[in-house]
Amino acid sequence: MRDMAPLCRTPSWTFKKVKGEILGYVRLRLLTPCRQMNMDYSVCHAISRFKGAKSAVVMYDVFCQWIVHFLDRVHGSSTLSLPEDFDLVGGVGKFHLGAHIKKCFYQYSLNFLPHVGQVDGEVMETVWALLNRVASITRAMTKAHRQEVLDDMMNDINWKKLIGSGR
Repeated sequence: MRDMAPLCRTPSWTFKKVKGEILGYVRLRLLTPCRQMNMDYSVCHAISRFKGAKSAVVMYDVFCQWIVHFLDRVHGSSTLSLPEDFDLVGGVGKFHLGAHIKKCFYQYSLNFLPHVGQVDGEVMETVWALLNRVASITRAMTKAHRQEVLDDMMNDINWKKLIGSGR
């Protein structure tokens, strides 16, 4: 596998209770190519915001490369931290997993991760084409107005998925 530069992402978290334990799920969205420290900060900061979570699932396109020295970077940093006995589990989205070596499939396929269920891990990529429709009109908006329009667009996409899921 060729060396891929890690991508800077912003986390969006979902938490649920399984057998009395709070589990966190994170889907990281692509922003721009950057160094691993940005990804490290994003994950550590997101985890610190949810007190009581015992574990998290990180779905990241290059998780197999990012996780290799993640704990070393966290322990060697004065600004990054993880809770004691925190279980960080991760996988690669199904679309991106095909470009990885065979070993990655067995280790990082979302099909084999506990408490993940049947997800593809590529939700942001599937809505980019729809969000591109509003890109030209949101370009000139203020930050608050842009956020409202994008929220409305995402809510509309989610509503259409919900009502169409019975077909």
